[in-house]
Amino acid sequence: MNTTESASLWEEAFLSFESAYKNRKGIAWCEENGITYRMMKNYYDKWLSNPSFNPDNIGRGVSQRAFSQEEEANIYDNLLSNYAYQGIPISDKLIAEEFMNAYRLKHPYTTRNHHFQASKGFVWRSKIRNDITSRRSTKIRKNDLDQKEVELFMNAVEAAFETFPPERIVNVDEIPVHVDQQTQFTIARRGDPTPPVKKNCSLKLIITAVCWITASYDILPITFIAKGKSAVCQRNHGVHHPNQTLATPKGKANADSCKNLISFVSKCIGNEP
Repeated sequence: MNTTESASLWEEAFLSFESAYKNRKGIAWCEENGITYRMMKNYYDKWLSNPSFNPDNIGRGVSQRAFSQEEEANIYDNLLSNYAYQGIPISDKLIAEEFMNAYRLKHPYTTRNHHFQASKGFVWRSKIRNDITSRRSTKIRKNDLDQKEVELFMNAVEAAFETFPPERIVNVDEIPVHVDQQTQFTIARRGDPTPPVKKNCSLKLIITAVCWITASYDILPITFIAKGKSAVCQRNHGVHHPNQTLATPKGKANADSCKNLISFVSKCIGNEP
């Protein structure tokens, strides 16, 4: 009997056992066919997970996995090149989706509900087989501060306190926030000392919050800068007086928005220059 004939016979047996099992006659079926219920149920469960499972191949060097080692390696190579090495986070859920898509391409005519499932256990074992680890991705560190620039800034702050009253000295902080935060995990080859850089956000959608506080501890209204048209941004983001919304091409502060910000904060401190 060749492998194809053997697989066909086992499929018929599994379908027959399935019918008996659903009618609560699984044990009787096994006694009639000379196989223990425990063994048949184990084989049946494996067949549900992998329709190509053939008990006759056990111990004969034939893999019962849904994917060969080469196929799994190719999937991980694609994940590394298209996601990890591009700085895009990778979760176990994404890995499972990639394997499911590959399985559907490999078995396009599988119509049974009980087909291969890329479970958490499968993903975990496949990473071990392919020498892959999951880890928290890292961020790019900012350059070290230039001490000369720090000294110049502190001198300017000191001069401002000597010249203006506290209510006219304003500390401003511009905070661009990426929208749609993603997972912080990625994958890498085991032993790789340099995991990919994290791009833990949408690369396109950004909202900038410009916050103000005076030296007399008066908190001023916030300005939100978003991508688009001012009226649309005002409506979409629900920003109300005394806060305001500005719009720029990239959702970040630019020359025009800075002019508006200067005028805005001047009004907040009594139209002082």
